[in-house]
Amino acid sequence: MQYVNYLREQATQFRDRAVQEPEADEATLRELKELAETCEEVAAEWEAKHPAG
Repeated sequence: MQYVNYLREQATQFRDRAVQEPEADEATLRELKELAETCEEVAAEWEAKHPAG
């Protein structure tokens, strides 16, 4: 599950970056949030296809 953990860490970093960059334009902030969502979605799909155990 290292891959899933990595993806979730990346999602957190993208979200943190969006918060830390309040002067960034809306397109950049939206992209960071979308990247975070994509990481979370891929992590969830990976977990569904590769259950722990």
